[in-house]
Amino acid sequence: MKTTLLLSASVLAYSTEAIVLNERAVPAVVSFDVQRNIIEDPVRRVHQERSLRKRDNTLNIDIVNPNDLALYWVNGTVGTPGQPVTLALDTGSSDTWVNVASSDFCSQDSDPCKPFGTYDHSKSSTYKFLDHNFDNTYGGGSRTNQIKGDYITETVKFGGATLKNFQIGVASSKSANDKGLLGVSYAAADGGGRDMYNNFPIALVDAGYIKSPAFSLYLNELHASKGQLLFGGVDTSKYTGELQSIPTVAVNGVHYSLEIALTGLSLKKDGKKPSSYSSSSLPLVTSLDCGSTTIILPESLTKDIFDDFDVKYNSTLGAGLLPCSMKNNDWNLTYSFSGVEIDVSMRELVLDPAGYEDDELQCLFGIVTGPDDLVLMGDPFLRSAYAVFDLANNEISLAQANFNPGKENIREIGTGKDAVPGATKVKSAVTSGVNSAAASATTVVGPVETVGAVTTVTSGSTAASTSSSSSAATSTSKGLAALPTSQSMHLVAGIAGAVGLAVAL
Repeated sequence: MKTTLLLSASVLAYSTEAIVLNERAVPAVVSFDVQRNIIEDPVRRVHQERSLRKRDNTLNIDIVNPNDLALYWVNGTVGTPGQPVTLALDTGSSDTWVNVASSDFCSQDSDPCKPFGTYDHSKSSTYKFLDHNFDNTYGGGSRTNQIKGDYITETVKFGGATLKNFQIGVASSKSANDKGLLGVSYAAADGGGRDMYNNFPIALVDAGYIKSPAFSLYLNELHASKGQLLFGGVDTSKYTGELQSIPTVAVNGVHYSLEIALTGLSLKKDGKKPSSYSSSSLPLVTSLDCGSTTIILPESLTKDIFDDFDVKYNSTLGAGLLPCSMKNNDWNLTYSFSGVEIDVSMRELVLDPAGYEDDELQCLFGIVTGPDDLVLMGDPFLRSAYAVFDLANNEISLAQANFNPGKENIREIGTGKDAVPGATKVKSAVTSGVNSAAASATTVVGPVETVGAVTTVTSGSTAASTSSSSSAATSTSKGLAALPTSQSMHLVAGIAGAVGLAVAL
């Protein structure tokens, strides 16, 4: 098809030009502030216009991550005049889509879409209909939703970056992930056999805002007020040590997802010599996904991790629990990727309080169990890493995040090979895993919901599920043991909703 050929030509041009790293006073980047805070008045916050920080040609918008809403959110407008919308940032999807007020989700009596905005094409002078082929499946278990609607082109604005004739989906039926998405993954991520098109990162290149379809992500520590999403550039102040590039994993020669191979996992306690987890479970193909509030690993690894951390699985919450006091332990889980090591501390793994057990406050654990074909490095990992996603060169560059960065130092990403400034390639890259065969069947996937002991993965119309029915055990058991209801467990109001995880793949 014509659109497919145009995309192929664009990507080819990005990946074959010789590298030119421009040392410029005004780098061509689009910078988004990443904010983590609770919205006391979400209606006012979502619909107010964001002020553009004065910084030469750098463009900034807020990405809000309120604790009660789990995902990272981008504020912008769609249409002319602009209609305010708030979309979930998704490194696992290529589509950008918005809701309409009459959709099945938004038309509920509780008006759940009001804080996030909806789109009405009849109120826009720049609306153009394309086709009725917008059709994605998201979710899992009892909350699997198929989003259907139209593909259109519109004028969209995010942080001062204006994209005209930009292709988006408009949900006219059910809407999983509830409020809409801004997809920044490979254009083929939501392909499903349909025509590909120039999605958000490529559209920024075409509009001249950045040189190459690449972006860096710095979420900052768990309770930090803000982080940074930077298109077309790298902020060297945001990481420590060396930035190293790892090739992404392809399926039959096609890069669908921002995946790399996890080659090692070890635990270091109180500065002592680290102990490694089972090498027979590794390497694993894993997706780096800001749409997941947790790290998802197979049971072959989580069972031992839960034992080491004395995590108890609570079937009521559908999550592992551990004493909140463990947040202060000097323990690190070290994740290795072809020699690149990222330390994740207890402060990133011990999440929100969930309630009391025997008068001791219990917190959610940042690692959950999933099937072998669903391995995700979610927010606890991404907060600990500085990650650069180079879609043109099929690489992800990683370094340890710097939680005390000081003055920013932004360098522009140019074009061609070795495009990420200051990054070096790993010497012996692993590009497959023991789960490669299974993962290839579920590479093109929407958000996955993990609820209780059941995880359901949906790819197109085919779902694969696993049930950890054997995880229930007595109160003295560790690992995947479920806390019996007879124990003194007083749940904080609303916590069940917080751990019914909607994971955007």
